[in-house]
Amino acid sequence: MLARARTSTAYPLFGQAIGEGRLSANYLDMLTRRGSAGHIRDYVFSHPESEQDLLDLARKSSSPSEFGKS
Repeated sequence: MLARARTSTAYPLFGQAIGEGRLSANYLDMLTRRGSAGHIRDYVFSHPESEQDLLDLARKSSSPSEFGKS
């Protein structure tokens, strides 16, 4: 629970979408995963202005795991 709170603070657009019920918290978990989804976290960290694009990609994905592979 605390990890999700920290992640939603680090990625405010994702946190807002989850808080409003537009996105499942499992998508937020993908941003903290190591391994195959790590490239997502690394990209957003390097390009914080791209968080909206990433959020749009998450909304278009059929599942959190598909989002993690994108």
